[in-house]
Amino acid sequence: MKKRLFRLLALTLCACLLLGAAAHAAGTEPAVTRGQFIQQLYDAHQARNGNRSTTDPVVWAASLGVVQGYADGSVRADEAITRTQMAVMLYRYASMTSLKTLIPRVLPPDILDGYTDAASVPAWAEQQVRWAVFKGLWFSGSATRLGLGDKVTRAECETAVMAVYFGGSELETDWDNYNMAADAKLTVDSYSADKVAISLQNSGAEWLNCEEDLRLFRKVNGGWYLLNFHEIDQTTGYIARPGTSKTWERTFWSGIQVSLPAGEYRAAQRTQRALTPYSSSVYRTECRLSADFTITE
Repeated sequence: MKKRLFRLLALTLCACLLLGAAAHAAGTEPAVTRGQFIQQLYDAHQARNGNRSTTDPVVWAASLGVVQGYADGSVRADEAITRTQMAVMLYRYASMTSLKTLIPRVLPPDILDGYTDAASVPAWAEQQVRWAVFKGLWFSGSATRLGLGDKVTRAECETAVMAVYFGGSELETDWDNYNMAADAKLTVDSYSADKVAISLQNSGAEWLNCEEDLRLFRKVNGGWYLLNFHEIDQTTGYIARPGTSKTWERTFWSGIQVSLPAGEYRAAQRTQRALTPYSSSVYRTECRLSADFTITE
């Protein structure tokens, strides 16, 4: 399974690098075309299933039902793909593969409540849009705006393709409660596409109790989305004494060194401060820490 995951990301990132090169040359990040999205989904599918097919990606997508074309029979591979179109294709892909377990029998009726443009969801894509929002595959960068007709960015395309294999993502909006403790700090000391070195510093008089995983987020369209990799390394059970610090190194997929796509990232850790390392939860105060870093091309 780990070899397949490695190949999945490796091949997917090949497509990402091609998109990134075009963005660098133009000075801005261009919209992803329908053909580029199909290519990236195809590469990821091939890696995940261990196939070496030479089938044309568009032919593959059409045969699987991922893309059904327009009324004139064309696929329009050179046109920019919209967020709604990407959600429809991801839904079709999941429903026609082993990922169909990601599609629940019933979706919550209120899943689009709070989105100001929910009434604009087209009837032909209502089920797929609701599913994408429910599964954390909707990367508008906002908790109040869907942006149905927005063109898909490179970061959005990369994150969506990877996230679909891990059950989705999550938009974190409660950042105001992070880094409010003057005596505790999380820092990213060094980083590359392969490894990230992180330090937790405790300069206060209380202990820090880390009882959950360090989480990694990626910035997509202005929002921070959790990279929901199930094999992420853990910090569960780590306790920081007063006046001490700890540094550790992450690859973010345990046992596998994987290159992160170019982009903005945020490491986040929730800890609890207490007078003693054995204080019960009743006598602990939550402390949220985060640190940002950027992976370049």
